[in-house]
Amino acid sequence: MLKKLFIILLVTIALIMSGCDADQGPIVISVDKTPVRSESSPKETPTPKATPTPTEKLTPEPTVKEESFKYIEDLELVEGESTLNLGEWKFGSRTVPFTISGQIYNKGIGMYIKSKDIDDEKGSVDFIWDLDKNFHRISFDLGCEENSQYDEKEKYGTYQITILADDTEIWDSSENDYKFTALDQSIDIPEGIETLTVRLTQTKGINGTLNVIMGSVKIYYYK
Repeated sequence: MLKKLFIILLVTIALIMSGCDADQGPIVISVDKTPVRSESSPKETPTPKATPTPTEKLTPEPTVKEESFKYIEDLELVEGESTLNLGEWKFGSRTVPFTISGQIYNKGIGMYIKSKDIDDEKGSVDFIWDLDKNFHRISFDLGCEENSQYDEKEKYGTYQITILADDTEIWDSSENDYKFTALDQSIDIPEGIETLTVRLTQTKGINGTLNVIMGSVKIYYYK
């Protein structure tokens, strides 16, 4: 009986040994215990919203307030009415607008000296306005009436405008022929002036004299 059991044990050992290869190590069953993560779509990073650029506030340009003024023809005329035209030329019942270098004026003064009133080929006339110490500046355009059809000074002579504040000269055009213009003039008037004088001086030519205009004459108040 013991012999039989011993034989069975040898057979069992032989069978076990026949399952091993000399070139192989022991069979090891490896169990990977590392948890496997299920693949998922990558999480999208939200696109940041653009920060609105603040709208720049435009600083409004300051409103330039024009100085208060009077047109010279609206002031009291003290002297020189006989050959002075206000705002337009008056020839009897006919009126003609002032025109200098293509510019038509509905405000201003027109002046001339009659040839018969000029002695020794040169004469002057003063036009005087009352300022009553209220004004500090005068602006104007100066030129010959365009419709006068002036020509050479030998035919029509020359003209000159002088402006006086009381008795003090503040502007002078010098003596010129009738092609001369002085546009966009602005002249300061000294403080405390009672009267403003516009003095016209003309020389006469063969055909006499021509008409002179100070267009859009503004006299500005103190602020």
